Amino acid sequence: MKINKMKFATAIGFFAALMKLIWVLLIAIIPGSMQMLFDRAAKIAGMQPVITLTQMRFGNAVLLIVLAFIGAYIIGLIFSGIWNRVMGMEDMEEKMKMKIQMEKEKMG
Repeated sequence: MKINKMKFATAIGFFAALMKLIWVLLIAIIPGSMQMLFDRAAKIAGMQPVITLTQMRFGNAVLLIVLAFIGAYIIGLIFSGIWNRVMGMEDMEEKMKMKIQMEKEKMG
């Protein structure tokens, strides 16, 4: 089964952009709670929390969302290209097996 590269990449890009939009909104609405969550995540990962979350300027927030979309879009294109190539090889193997089977039936 092949994947439509553009649709897949766009879907992945929008998903990443949505996650960044939620992150930006949560930092804007409840910065204290997000700082505690960020610190807890750092401690779980075995790190000393040294980063302080600050209010994001609107331009930086938009840039973050756009870059998330672009990065995920590129990754989606790469993944779907690899997927289509691998699945194409499996399709070729299946076609070869069918061709061999048909030749055996003609001979036998």
